[in-house]
Amino acid sequence: MSTPDVKPGQQLQRFSLRSWSRFSTFGICIAPELIGHRHDFEFDDHHVVVVLPGLDKVDRPSTRHQVASCSHWLKTSEGKVPVEYNIFAVDVNVSIKQEMDLPPALLELQCNAFELIPKDQQDRLNELAGTHGVIAKRAHAYWLEILRWVVRDGTLSRPLPRTTDTGWATCLEEPTSGHQIWAETQILRVTREPTISVAQWEDMQARLNAGARVPTPWEYLLEAEYLLSIDDHRRAALDAAIALEAFVRSRLESALPGELHARFRTVIRRSRISDLIVRETLEAILGDPLAAKFTNEDLLDLRRLMDRRNRIMHHGQDAEGDLRAEIAALKYFIEVCEQGER
Repeated sequence: MSTPDVKPGQQLQRFSLRSWSRFSTFGICIAPELIGHRHDFEFDDHHVVVVLPGLDKVDRPSTRHQVASCSHWLKTSEGKVPVEYNIFAVDVNVSIKQEMDLPPALLELQCNAFELIPKDQQDRLNELAGTHGVIAKRAHAYWLEILRWVVRDGTLSRPLPRTTDTGWATCLEEPTSGHQIWAETQILRVTREPTISVAQWEDMQARLNAGARVPTPWEYLLEAEYLLSIDDHRRAALDAAIALEAFVRSRLESALPGELHARFRTVIRRSRISDLIVRETLEAILGDPLAAKFTNEDLLDLRRLMDRRNRIMHHGQDAEGDLRAEIAALKYFIEVCEQGER
């Protein structure tokens, strides 16, 4: 508790405080039932609440402070019925453990009523706001990690990179006059974010309650998906290969019998990932029924991914082939294996 120097006769009241921060989400889509919902969880020894905008904040007149918009609706005899909302920002509250003695008149004035608060306590309030703002930022980042993991989409709420493109097409022109004769045909690729369902929202809450952490294979796979979406193919390939190796080695470790001699265990652990991603070996690691769910083309895409990683790391060159197909095969591989364990 903080006790400031006050003017004679000034009455103080003990206040409980929490921090409030607002963070961008870059257009997350939610089902209409989720508007105004919240997630409560513990983070870094603090209680954190992440709040979606309510109906009163949807499509506000000022676009500068737009936090939510109804992006899709159905016309009925009773009017427009929302189908999904775009969320551009969420509010994050973080609990503050200590209480403070402050003038009750603060509740009737605008924020930062300097005339009522002594300088030493202004410094303390600034310190609290700064410290808990950092916690809120980290909690928001963690919340987004859980969101991407549950929805299985590494591109969710990611900022677009700045590029040198202006949007103008490349033109062919006559040099003397500068007259443009032909403009390259442009193809616009329209993407759509997945709509977060009520079931996924509840799944997130369960994982947040448990303090769950994104497993290493999923962490790198989701990052690879994002890097691929911004055409950073080299880093996407490396992260995807790390995800594949982490996942296969973890399954290999769990498949080894406990009584296996330590020397044999060491030899097996040194196996190359490409040698493990063959049908006979996967049947031993995963079991015949689960391994049978993968086609030869699936396994070939996984080996191509490791070959691409090796070319980048050892020769400084990329490999030919479809990286999107390889990452899609990796995602399918991990999802099917995890479903087989349930």
